[in-house]
Amino acid sequence: MLYLLAFLAGCSGISEETIDLLSPDYDRISEEEVDSLMVAAASSIGDEYFRRCERGEFEPFGNEATTRMRQALTPERQEEAWEEISGIYGDYESIRFDSVWEPIDGTKLTIYRFRARFTDVKADPELRIILDGNGKLSGLWVKPWRPMLVR
Repeated sequence: MLYLLAFLAGCSGISEETIDLLSPDYDRISEEEVDSLMVAAASSIGDEYFRRCERGEFEPFGNEATTRMRQALTPERQEEAWEEISGIYGDYESIRFDSVWEPIDGTKLTIYRFRARFTDVKADPELRIILDGNGKLSGLWVKPWRPMLVR
């Protein structure tokens, strides 16, 4: 199952650029080329978000997210999504960086893949954070882990 938090909030809140990332047209960025500061930013966004959800703190996104993400992921929608995610995976524990991907068409979005640790599953699911060209959150997924970036 794919848990696209923005989808649960309503497709009208997802930008066309984010939807385009569901195509297979992206490249993995080599470890040498990965911007460690951006990985840290994506990691912080994901970890802080899930820790707030775990505490039951569903707040509006601020400047760390795009306007569309802020509109789509209202506190009510965040809570609905979290109830479903935690019902399947259990309590959130941590995330671990895996890789960075970018669209080959030059779209100014970057995909950061993490392995998320939850209490109720042996196989850690993927936490996928998408940041736009300005470093703002434009996508957030939780889905079963696959070695390659797939839909």
